[in-house]
Amino acid sequence: MDALRSTLELMRGELSARRVEVRPADEWPGQAPTSLDPESLRQVYLNLLLNALEAMPEGGTLDVAVREARGGTEVTFTDSGPGFPREVLREIGQPFLTTKAQGTGLGLFLVRRLLEAAGGALEIGNVPGSGARCTARFPRAGRSA
Repeated sequence: MDALRSTLELMRGELSARRVEVRPADEWPGQAPTSLDPESLRQVYLNLLLNALEAMPEGGTLDVAVREARGGTEVTFTDSGPGFPREVLREIGQPFLTTKAQGTGLGLFLVRRLLEAAGGALEIGNVPGSGARCTARFPRAGRSA
């Protein structure tokens, strides 16, 4: 989970400036081998963090949970923003689809492509009353999701 820790550290100032409190799970499992290189992992985490930040322009909380599951590792980001609009939820992650005035619609698309290329998956949904949840699933190196 070194890539996750380093990405959170990189974003510490921005998170603080935007009044977003990161609440990591009490304990994260050790480094889980995955076929994604460290830079691709950081790209996945950075895009998920930036989406959560943009969903909470007035500040809020971001829960980050890591757990071993389904023969790999799941990293879940749950923000306290408004969640995704219903009409675009099933299309989220498609190229050039954005709900932001300045967005390109490529962040979640890139995340999905990186994860799928490694045999993983991206699950996106809303949590009633508490914003959006994005879960990145990474199979162990040498396995498929």
